[in-house]
Amino acid sequence: MNLPSQDLKDILEASGLGLVHKTNLFIGSEPVLPPAVTTIYDTPGFAPDDTLTKGESVYRPAIQIKVRNPSYVAAGVLVNQIKDVLHLLAGETWNGSTYILIRCDQEPFCLGFTENNLAMWVCNFSIQRQ
Repeated sequence: MNLPSQDLKDILEASGLGLVHKTNLFIGSEPVLPPAVTTIYDTPGFAPDDTLTKGESVYRPAIQIKVRNPSYVAAGVLVNQIKDVLHLLAGETWNGSTYILIRCDQEPFCLGFTENNLAMWVCNFSIQRQ
């Protein structure tokens, strides 16, 4: 089973938002350049839920998506577009994992600005997958 960030990278690349892995979309580590990037982080989730079928569990990881951009508005718009793509995504299989549900945990919010005055917006998501 892939890390959730790997699957979400593929979902976001297919979303039509213009996100391209290792160009403006990254996993786990945010590069210094370019200034406008989106980064997916695997974050603590919850313990798996056991099902009534032996050996089968529903895994409940979590991810955070961070958008950095010179424009406060552009960063805020993109993170909200990402939220719209992922929130309530259900019943899809990506790279062998079935996504029962992806849910936005709260509205996107601005973390502030980098020392180079780049706006940083984040949004957190809970996931249920098998």
